[in-house]
Amino acid sequence: MTFVYTESGEVCSPQETLFHYFGVPLHILVEPSEWYSYHRKPMIIEGSEDRSRVLVRFGTMNWSGESFGGTCLYAYRDGH
Repeated sequence: MTFVYTESGEVCSPQETLFHYFGVPLHILVEPSEWYSYHRKPMIIEGSEDRSRVLVRFGTMNWSGESFGGTCLYAYRDGH
């Protein structure tokens, strides 16, 4: 999935997309700071049409070229 700014056509980073398009609050985006330091590259895998859920994969490669990471589901529950 690729998201762009409508005015400039510039591609949004995954974090910008999570904030601007899916409405994930900043304090949620920065909460897993240790997680980000080990799994540096977020990639949006899929999002719901109503923007209430978005699946993000975090991954990186180790020194031997093996990829590793994890997946996170950001979802609104009970209006939050």
